[in-house]
Amino acid sequence: MSNATTQGYAITDKADIDLYKLITIERAVFLESMGMKGRGPSAAKLAKLNYGCKGNRAAILLQLQELVKMAKEMRQARQEMRAGL
Repeated sequence: MSNATTQGYAITDKADIDLYKLITIERAVFLESMGMKGRGPSAAKLAKLNYGCKGNRAAILLQLQELVKMAKEMRQARQEMRAGL
């Protein structure tokens, strides 16, 4: 569950941390596909290692977008279950 603070949010739930990491890698792959380069391992390589994605950057981006969509749906379902208790 995220706790609101005066300057943003503190992400304290493991599932929320994992979702944030997934979104960060997905956005980084998008930027790499647009031509941006960074230091260290590429985001596409991280996606392959961490999430089992396969293919080129475009294919990896589609796979990550689907994973983000599913993770957000699961997060929403968890929040609805907690609210219903």
